[in-house]
Amino acid sequence: MKNYRFEKKFIVNPIYYDKIINSFELRGWTKIFSKRTVNNIYLDSINSNSYYECKNGDLEKRKYRIRWYGDTFPKKKNVKTCFFETKIKKNDLNRKIIRTVGDIRLHLNQSYSQLNKKLFSELSKIIPEEEFIFIENYIIQFISCYDREYYINNTNKIRLTIDKNQKYFKVDPKIKYEGQINSIVIELKYSSDEDFKNFNLETNLTHNSKYQNGIDLLFNGY
Repeated sequence: MKNYRFEKKFIVNPIYYDKIINSFELRGWTKIFSKRTVNNIYLDSINSNSYYECKNGDLEKRKYRIRWYGDTFPKKKNVKTCFFETKIKKNDLNRKIIRTVGDIRLHLNQSYSQLNKKLFSELSKIIPEEEFIFIENYIIQFISCYDREYYINNTNKIRLTIDKNQKYFKVDPKIKYEGQINSIVIELKYSSDEDFKNFNLETNLTHNSKYQNGIDLLFNGY
């Protein structure tokens, strides 16, 4: 399917981090970007449709988030160069629709109402009206961030990311740090099953959703 790619995830105990990095490098994987912090603001419907699609393992689902890189809470309290992402999943295939969002004011202890008003004001400027009607009543669920490293294999056909130090922030009634998940998430991204055949990691493939993890951590699920 055009613009779709395969994604597979592994969960690893952080005590094996150095061993895993060494294993990848010995097999010819190379780092393609510097490590950076990935930040997200997750949105969901009033009925928590995205959460239950993840929890139930639905084969077709979509997820909405704001994403930016670098400081989670910039010193000037203003996030620049962030993106509104719609992530669409069909079986093991995934694709993203990405739109650039205007500046968003963001800081610890900021009220939910302030964040909500500014965020949806910016989204209304970049999303077609017929689509915005569908999400304008969505709820901001939480903010998350984690450290990400990027690798590519020696055939340049499989990309790999390593995420660790997952931190989660509640947003209602105001933004505050709430907790952390220490497991490492390794994610493979590739175009065909043929590319994946020779990949081997001494841990099991697992369903993992950072969005579902955040809801379970912050609200004990729904």
